[in-house]
Amino acid sequence: MTTIEALFDLYEALGGDADEISTLQTIPEVLEEISEIAGSTIELPGVSASDNGDVLTVVDGKWAKAEASAPALTTKSFTKAGLSGTVKTYGNVSTIEIYTYRGTITSASESLGFNVPNNLMYTSGGSPQIPLYQKGTQVGYFILKPGETTTISVTVSSPVSTDTSPVYANFTTL
Repeated sequence: MTTIEALFDLYEALGGDADEISTLQTIPEVLEEISEIAGSTIELPGVSASDNGDVLTVVDGKWAKAEASAPALTTKSFTKAGLSGTVKTYGNVSTIEIYTYRGTITSASESLGFNVPNNLMYTSGGSPQIPLYQKGTQVGYFILKPGETTTISVTVSSPVSTDTSPVYANFTTL
């Protein structure tokens, strides 16, 4: 294989069409074409230690450096249907923690007074029944239903006393 043939192969490997450069006869001509196609496909910005933590992004069709950004964390707490809870959302990840340490929980539905992320919601295709536990045994479940504000619906098998041990549930979704 000649040097020119090897350069034609390299041009093709970088995504070029060898027929487009088939009339070229010198190494500098082929290298110029390789430079054009390689520059458009693998050109990356220069970096140094001061760029640690930055990320690559595409701006106007070219790779560029950018500062890493993180989604905001939102936290909302509530006390409804005999339970206390916290809804945390970080980007597309949502977590709900529900618990109580005293009183009695009975089946109930109540508005939380705010909306929670859709990925924690009841859907018409089915409801994610999130189990409630006491002493490691499931005693019921809750679901979240959308509306102007979210409704928490709690269902328990029989009134659950929480005077001696907590009733809790944790649910995380991506």
